[in-house]
Amino acid sequence: MLLADLYVQKGDNQKALAIISGLITRDPDQSLAYKVLEGMYANRWQELMDLGDEYTAQNQPKVGKLFKLTALYNLGRYQEIVNQYEPLPEELKDSVQAKLILAQSYIKVGQQKRSADLVKSINAENIKDAGMFAALADYYVDVGEDTIARKLAMEGINTDETVIDNYLILYRSYEGEDEVKARVWLFEYLLKSIHGTAQAIDELFAAGTSLAKKIRQSVITCPLSRWSQNDKSSAHSSAQ
Repeated sequence: MLLADLYVQKGDNQKALAIISGLITRDPDQSLAYKVLEGMYANRWQELMDLGDEYTAQNQPKVGKLFKLTALYNLGRYQEIVNQYEPLPEELKDSVQAKLILAQSYIKVGQQKRSADLVKSINAENIKDAGMFAALADYYVDVGEDTIARKLAMEGINTDETVIDNYLILYRSYEGEDEVKARVWLFEYLLKSIHGTAQAIDELFAAGTSLAKKIRQSVITCPLSRWSQNDKSSAHSSAQ
């Protein structure tokens, strides 16, 4: 768990922000930093946007602009993102995070070609963060490029198997196409969830995940802990 998250839990947001800003300054594509940041400012996006302006004014434009991008996207102000960040400023031109936010904003305002062209400029070979693999894979699932999404998600798992977003990407990529493979990856997500299997099922069910609805009762009555290692090996063979 990111140290910043521990500070958030202790109520020390200033120390958490110091760590997050330091991480983003060194590498703007650290997915855990953004997860903690979004958890801190959920439903307080205007505050995060103002904070971004403060960082920019304090000569930390990379951090400031990424904070503001994150806030604007969560506020649904997609056209404003396109207006302000096209083209991406020099300090963000190589950031996968910035490119994906701008690409998703293009889609939201009906500029699919610009979105696709921007994402094609991302060199996946340079990605070192498992969460960034998941974010890029998520984009490709959304646009119907499931084969590319699966390859990226597997790269994410190979980079860090504890980042469970990639398992959900694989589930989504097979949903409606191959229920057996979809079930395998959903089970992997449930098994690796730090929240525990029961809470993970509840989260998926609340989010409307169709396969979770189908298996919820059977999983509750037959715990995943009873899923033998042989069953897991067979399932992995089916998924490959």
